[in-house]
Amino acid sequence: MTINLIVACDNQNGIAKNLQIPWKLKPDLQRFKKLTINNTCLVGALTQNSLLSPLKDRHCIILTKDISRAKFQAVEFYRACSEDTTYEIRNDLENVLSEYASSYDGT
Repeated sequence: MTINLIVACDNQNGIAKNLQIPWKLKPDLQRFKKLTINNTCLVGALTQNSLLSPLKDRHCIILTKDISRAKFQAVEFYRACSEDTTYEIRNDLENVLSEYASSYDGT
């Protein structure tokens, strides 16, 4: 199983400011879309909540300590999505990775 990580940070290794990405670079966003379309994306609950719209044509795993709160927010957020956009809410990264590794078929 191959896991690809995409991390963007500023010159002080910051990844967010006021719950938002601290820059808006269209080429960055286009590359992220190209790399993640039709794949699974693991996002934290705060990242999920900062998105303006769902990540279309992806399966999102929302990682959070507070499943009940995240579930309420996600249901509202994903209600108008297409069938190609799905999500699940989890609170244990180790189990998520283990499950994906065991279901990986090598293709």
